[in-house]
Amino acid sequence: MSTSGKHPEGLGKFYNSVSGQAEKGLEISTLTVVNVTENTADNLSTRQTPATSKNDESRVDGYLDHLKPDRHALPPPIRYLVADGYYSNKKYLDGVAALDRHQIGKLRHDANLRWLYQGEQKPRASIATTAKSNLTI
Repeated sequence: MSTSGKHPEGLGKFYNSVSGQAEKGLEISTLTVVNVTENTADNLSTRQTPATSKNDESRVDGYLDHLKPDRHALPPPIRYLVADGYYSNKKYLDGVAALDRHQIGKLRHDANLRWLYQGEQKPRASIATTAKSNLTI
């Protein structure tokens, strides 16, 4: 949100998706329940994002600090959270999973989709062995 004053509480640089860059202003984090059947949304909790972090915390830590104490306000059957692509990072997803919830969101442009196989690996055949087995005499 842009501001008209020069020194409001929490004034800082935040990413503005409309302009595609960080701009001076205020930011809020909102926890809302959406009813897709009736096309309604009910706000459960809104908090202002601090402009500066304490103890080297990231903004993701601040968003998790908002979700953790206010998750009790979510109705019990709600297990899925829908969030912006910014929230699709390992730190936030691990925090959501620790709360026994699941997140749905767009993947970030820097998403790493590799899932490394942890099972037993077959030994690799050498090139010479492979070439000999394909050779017909």
